[in-house]
Amino acid sequence: SNKTPLSEAVKININSIVRKSLVAKFLPLNKQEWPKEGYASVSQYANVSILGNNPKKLYIRRGPIEAIGSDLEYKNGWLAIRVDFGTIDENLIVKDRRAGREIFGIDVIVEDLNKMNFEIPFYIKRTYGHRGVLVFKEKLSDKITNSDPLEAGKKVNFIQPTGKSKKDKESAKIVQKFLEKAYTLMKNHSINKERIRRNMLPVNYLLTREAGNKLPKLVNFFKKFKFKNGVCIAENGVMKGTCKLAGFDTIRVEEMDYENQMDFIFKKILEVRKKYQFIYAHVKGADEAAHDKNFEKKVKVIEKFDEYIGFLLNNMNFENSVLIITGDHITDCNTGKHEFGYVPILIYGNGIKGNNLRDFSEKEVKKVNKVFRPKDLWNFIKKHDSKKY
Repeated sequence: SNKTPLSEAVKININSIVRKSLVAKFLPLNKQEWPKEGYASVSQYANVSILGNNPKKLYIRRGPIEAIGSDLEYKNGWLAIRVDFGTIDENLIVKDRRAGREIFGIDVIVEDLNKMNFEIPFYIKRTYGHRGVLVFKEKLSDKITNSDPLEAGKKVNFIQPTGKSKKDKESAKIVQKFLEKAYTLMKNHSINKERIRRNMLPVNYLLTREAGNKLPKLVNFFKKFKFKNGVCIAENGVMKGTCKLAGFDTIRVEEMDYENQMDFIFKKILEVRKKYQFIYAHVKGADEAAHDKNFEKKVKVIEKFDEYIGFLLNNMNFENSVLIITGDHITDCNTGKHEFGYVPILIYGNGIKGNNLRDFSEKEVKKVNKVFRPKDLWNFIKKHDSKKY
């Protein structure tokens, strides 16, 4: 069917401005830039591209970006690995890559993991939800495989070197040894007995991916596109990390349900709008609902988002500012995965000519030929931004 959460959601406020908005297709990444495992992990590439860089020409690994995106200590050379706190069975088969998205007790387990004796200095931190980062504070090779098979029902991978050097082999061995030690601690942890008692899945394995030992060098967004300054309002993780690398100030969104999160984000926008010319706000809920294949929840998240767009429209003057609504990638509710393709984009305010669509949805956007790539988008916005400072 052609129904999507965006087309099914009641969007009173967005649709009140849709006729007066320029609605188009937005392609954060083209086919050549789309990574091999984009179905599972793509935001770091997409956001680097949105911020005016060619992801193909950069060293991009999720681990280091996740570390600085969570305001943690990281130095180039250290090996940082993105971690999901997951659930496996006794045959090492992944039951749930996100441990049911229940964070109860994970921080206690992490505290105990950090007390483990290990041959090289390390730290592990839960950054947000089921996500975390593991950092070895020593120069190790990033030429290693992931333990995360990226799908439930598959066995966890044994860490292997992907390069031939002694350093590559040693680094793979060290990480594998760490994962085994962590597994022993986690599977017998009292927290997991309590989680099971509460009908939650145990958190018993570190699903690692995208190890990296340096940060990408991003161009300064403000110098490149001639905006004065900007702030990124986002939860810990990759969006905050990539924006930080591109020269943004950051405001951290705490962990809370999607309604409170939106309340925080939109009130923050009003609070800081006089200080910053460019405000980048990342709203997470719709993506998570789609990963969980929860169509109804994604509809609810979009409807709540629409309410807050109403709040913005009532409290801000869009005669001299611009509102942009879009995404960094498609997350499909049927597959629960990221899919390649364009996302709809809506640009409203500041005398920008609308193109008279009736609804902000994938179906309506199909009628439009206009496709923005990130560079075209910012040049277009720049041309229409009359705001003087």
